[in-house]
Amino acid sequence: ESKDHQDFIANMTYHESSNRLLTGGGDGRLGVYDLRRAGLKLENLSDQQEDELLSLAVVKGGRKVVVGTQDGIIDIWSWGKWEDLSDRFPGHPQSVDAMLKIDEDTICTGSSDGVIRFISILPNKLLGVAGGHDDFPIERMQFSHDRNFIGTCSHDSIVRFFDVSYLNDPDSDEDEDDENEEDVDEGEKMKNNDDSETRPKKKMKGASDKEAVQDFFSDL
Repeated sequence: ESKDHQDFIANMTYHESSNRLLTGGGDGRLGVYDLRRAGLKLENLSDQQEDELLSLAVVKGGRKVVVGTQDGIIDIWSWGKWEDLSDRFPGHPQSVDAMLKIDEDTICTGSSDGVIRFISILPNKLLGVAGGHDDFPIERMQFSHDRNFIGTCSHDSIVRFFDVSYLNDPDSDEDEDDENEEDVDEGEKMKNNDDSETRPKKKMKGASDKEAVQDFFSDL
């Protein structure tokens, strides 16, 4: 049992390679627990932030921790530097209540405005929208076993599933570009062949002059 936080704990995430448990909650502090020790021992507790910490994910190969807040800002911590955050990414109009890691550079966020967004981390930018819950706050998100669907639950008492199978095929755009390049190359080849067939052949000037000289001397 641990009572290191001074307010409710909204979320926590486990980082397997370091065997650490990270927590965040209403007191605006990020907690780090070393599970290698006997019992649940607090290793670090960040300075108090201005806002509640509601959702967490570890990205960038364990080098960054992203945290969704009540004001809709994503706080970014550098691993091992727990006193204060290193970057902030505003953009959500309401609180970021749920977070799901897509890969080391991308997360999926669920907000109180009911919208599910894809977010790139460092560089920080909005990539797109997967769907929503009609303005009802999104509380939790999770992948299906094959990662083709994201299941979400909200205050509308409905569990919804969104098809994100395209996330499993990151090379689809590259394949399409390769096909387009092949089409262009084939078109260029056909154009060159057509030009060679229609282009008038050059007259061999040297050969024609030699024949003319031979005809001249034959008359003599």
